Amino acid sequence: LGRELAGEIDLQRLLPRVTARSCDLMGADAALLLLLEGTALVFRGAIGVEDELRAIGRLDVNTSLTGVVVREGRTLVIPDLRESPEWRETPVVTRFGYRAMLAVPLVYQGRTLGVLQLLHRQPRPFGSEDVAFLGALATEAGMAIENARLYDAAARGRREAEAIADLVRTINESLDLGATLEHVTQAARRLCGSDVAAVALRDGDGTMSLQYLAGARSGGAVGRRGEDGMGTGGQVLATGR
Repeated sequence: LGRELAGEIDLQRLLPRVTARSCDLMGADAALLLLLEGTALVFRGAIGVEDELRAIGRLDVNTSLTGVVVREGRTLVIPDLRESPEWRETPVVTRFGYRAMLAVPLVYQGRTLGVLQLLHRQPRPFGSEDVAFLGALATEAGMAIENARLYDAAARGRREAEAIADLVRTINESLDLGATLEHVTQAARRLCGSDVAAVALRDGDGTMSLQYLAGARSGGAVGRRGEDGMGTGGQVLATGR
């Protein structure tokens, strides 16, 4: 399994694969893979779970019951959720009908990446072998996730460097201010993955005017003027940051 996961460098394909393979190998009815993003555990892989459960999307790592796996860095072993004072009244039991849970932290070099969680529709007396096996799967998954992230970051860095080099070349070849602003705005939108990007220039009277808008219909916005401190652009203009 380690070789299988290590060979997948696309994070968007890797996470569902980790989830599905863990569910299959452990004989679970459903599984979730949640990645730690800031203070949230975000659902990034799911197999066998209801759409309504999947739609929850994220959990607060500081307040959620699953978050204890991250907060305390420990495995969560619950053979019968209906017998657990913390879990028996939760939607996992009352709405979705799960009866047993096993959840382990995804850790890489001492850093917690998220949680791998298995769900069963019948009570299950998890043995030490179950806990150890899922822990081993989580270790392999953690390494694969980090490798995929590093590859993605390197690829993104190359794309950004190429885009900036192309932009600099275009700017140096053009004496047309309008064309230059268009290239800058379009490049910024692509590099940042934003829906809209705009460029405004400061005028001699201290105001600024919108020169180019990319990713949306201008609706007459180009040419509009603003003052220092007014709106987001005005704050940037006023503070220089």
